[in-house]
Amino acid sequence: MVSALHELLIELLRAEPEAARHLLLALGESFAPASAAVRVAEAGLTPAGPPEARADLVLHLVAGDRVVRGVVIEAQLRQDHRKRFAWPLYLAALHARLQCPVLLLVLTPKLKVARWAEREIQLGPGFALRPLVVGPHNHPRITLAEVDAVPAAVTLLSGLIHKHDPDPEPVLRAAAVAASRLDADHGALYHDLLAADLSAGHRQLLEAQMDLSKYTWKTDFARTHRAEGREEGRLEGRVEGEARGKADALVTILTARGIGPSASEHVRIAAEQDVGRLERWLVRALTATSAADVLADDA
Repeated sequence: MVSALHELLIELLRAEPEAARHLLLALGESFAPASAAVRVAEAGLTPAGPPEARADLVLHLVAGDRVVRGVVIEAQLRQDHRKRFAWPLYLAALHARLQCPVLLLVLTPKLKVARWAEREIQLGPGFALRPLVVGPHNHPRITLAEVDAVPAAVTLLSGLIHKHDPDPEPVLRAAAVAASRLDADHGALYHDLLAADLSAGHRQLLEAQMDLSKYTWKTDFARTHRAEGREEGRLEGRVEGEARGKADALVTILTARGIGPSASEHVRIAAEQDVGRLERWLVRALTATSAADVLADDA
């Protein structure tokens, strides 16, 4: 079964195919003229005869009305030796179809898988394939200083790949800002996958960053949910500080109990200014089995 993480790695480039050019340039691959457009193409790569072969994603680099480069992109979360037989087939089929140079780009958040995927695939004398691989060993750590200078997909990949580094805080902050610019469904999915196996402290950092008011939220989704609960006016001074303190305490309790809120639930908690309601949520948080149960009666 294909995992949500696998799907998200591919969806990031499907939604922003131009990011593939950035990734390949970082690997030293020229990827043809910079003026050419990058387009998502049909991923089926079945030549006549064998069973169906389907890559995760295929991109075309188009100059004028001509395809000048083809790229097969594969998300790989574990070592699968069948892929070492399938990948050459994908490239051969795409090469025959497009009649232009082609290459393979593998994305993985795991160093062991990256080292495995980089190994040359010998097909015969003088005939070998060495996949290009983006992973923890070579994908840059994108921080807030670079977040507006690179494609959003590059920043989001940085978050997924480097979240277990010794000092992940700068990467998590940048990834949270980039995630806020996604649509509602992809933003929530990215947040949940990024936060899934973080430590409690780093998960809190991510949640807080998703709610920082000092950054400009770009999507309608983010702006709408930031405003939720505040349209009737902003409380000032002591009352506002008390609400924020109780909201932070609620997130801390939910996180410590292993039922940390989703992105939308966290935004709702952070936006809540009714101290009485926050106190009710705090009481429920001590025994509830999910963050949804805590917020259910006040939905």
